[in-house]
Amino acid sequence: MKRNFLHLSDIHYLIDYSKCNSFYAEIFKESTPAVEQIRSLVKDMDFSDIDFVLISGDLTENGDVNDYKRLKTLLEEVFDNTPMIVTLGNHDNIREFKKGWLGSDDINDNAYNVLVNEAGINIISLDSSSETYPDGI
Repeated sequence: MKRNFLHLSDIHYLIDYSKCNSFYAEIFKESTPAVEQIRSLVKDMDFSDIDFVLISGDLTENGDVNDYKRLKTLLEEVFDNTPMIVTLGNHDNIREFKKGWLGSDDINDNAYNVLVNEAGINIISLDSSSETYPDGI
């Protein structure tokens, strides 16, 4: 049986891009926000053929709990509750991700390494985020 998934990467979401303090600030000033771009690109897609959405790394720019919460809500609206599988990148923050995206009170620094079986496909997610090493591990 044929399986279909949509892959996104490096969203670097911020609720307010004007508060970006990284070298990406100039890029963000000139760009359409990522969620608006995604919404525009997929607006005519038929999601009944999409088994899941895979989002790899750098969900947010600064790893803020509110950015994770808002991004998840926006993407659930865009993808009409199609299952989403996420991996973390060097711009993500494991504690803030667990609070904001997963809604977890079990906040620790353990890596978000997971094996997910979605639509008969095994996906291994290895967390490369690190507070010690900003470029990831």
